[in-house]
Amino acid sequence: CHSTLTEKICNLTSEELRHGDASYTPSSGLTLRKYAKPDISNDEVLIRVYATTISTRDCLERIRRDNNEGLLYDAWVPGHEIVGRVEQAGSNAEHLLHRRVAALLSHGGGCSRYLCVHSKDLITLPENAFPTSNQDMVHLLSTYMTAYQCLDRALPDIDQTFCGATDLMGLDSDDFGPRSPLSESCVLINGAGSTVGLALVELAKNAGATVYALSHSSYEQPILEMGAREWYPLFRKNEWREEWSGKMDVII
Repeated sequence: CHSTLTEKICNLTSEELRHGDASYTPSSGLTLRKYAKPDISNDEVLIRVYATTISTRDCLERIRRDNNEGLLYDAWVPGHEIVGRVEQAGSNAEHLLHRRVAALLSHGGGCSRYLCVHSKDLITLPENAFPTSNQDMVHLLSTYMTAYQCLDRALPDIDQTFCGATDLMGLDSDDFGPRSPLSESCVLINGAGSTVGLALVELAKNAGATVYALSHSSYEQPILEMGAREWYPLFRKNEWREEWSGKMDVII
């Protein structure tokens, strides 16, 4: 499913998608729709989409639709993550005009040339954010936002003092300091070898925390390279529990 859907969308040209999208219906498959640029409300922005993704989530949604007769003719646009630039902004979102932005879309829609998004759902990206490629940046969104939200849950005030969601992707350790609630704290990350786990290690380390990590033994090197102070394999439970007991300020 993933390769077929991706191949079809990659074969579409920029000219074909100039003012439209690539929509999917079980009855017709993937088709092009062309229309005028959508209108925006006072709190919305119009984004020119430069990069999006076709992920497992999109494939699962396609399977759900293929097995639901009630959705046989219902058009759906895949793509749950986007990177683009704001071309128009409502009166309450003019500060975002011409900014490079990213967004996570709860119901898809990313395979569009233009997209309306509420201003509060945007992540503003510095022009020199690493990686600079829109295609590379879009692949980081779900992983790093999931990691960010884990830290957000652990520290309720994190979105105000750790790093606002609007600037998440462009920050490094120089942007943090005593204002970060993670500064000089000890953070234990369980399952640190996963993609989200590695993102957690990086974000916590950049926020000034001392990071301790648990994972399968095969992930030791990348975890330590990402900035963890100490690492233990999960199966050596008695050892890490004894050594780290009472040290942790945050456990994820």
